[in-house]
Amino acid sequence: MIPAFNSAGIIPPYLTAAGHGDRSPYESTIVELVERFGFSPERRRILRGLIGYRAALAAGGFAEGYQLIDGSFVEDCEALRNRPPGDVDVLSYLAMPAHYSNDINAYQNEGIPFLVNEMLGHAAKQNYSVDAYLAVNPPGMSLSEFFHIFSHFTLLFSHQKQTDVWKGAISIPFDLLADTAAMARLDEMEQANG
Repeated sequence: MIPAFNSAGIIPPYLTAAGHGDRSPYESTIVELVERFGFSPERRRILRGLIGYRAALAAGGFAEGYQLIDGSFVEDCEALRNRPPGDVDVLSYLAMPAHYSNDINAYQNEGIPFLVNEMLGHAAKQNYSVDAYLAVNPPGMSLSEFFHIFSHFTLLFSHQKQTDVWKGAISIPFDLLADTAAMARLDEMEQANG
């Protein structure tokens, strides 16, 4: 469930007493994300980019994991800044594909260049409207190392950039069937809104 914006125009970090009940990151699906945030042509364009980004990761062998969805996209950007969001911030926690787990040299020679050159930075923003961050749990990485990567990005995503206000984020799993349904839902929304 994705909560409504609070009076500050953000998703609240929790719905009940801190540490109890529903709290960020709110577990959701790509279809719910589309239905909740696809209310304008600009946002639907960004959502199409996000679904394309997920498809590109899957085509590169990275089809298992979770994504944190955040940034101005999950804020009432139109009211707060008098403009639509320009992209969506996405932190992908990816499982190491089996073929790379069994051949770490292939991961270093193929997987890392694919992620760095196509799924991060300028390429991700230009091709998918995604401000992308990635964490892959490779074989041999200690739990401590992975935890520190996780904690850094979790803290980065937990506050509004302009105000440092504590806010909520959304988590969605990788699910290619749901992505197909989300794209169909976007098409329906486009037709309904002309």
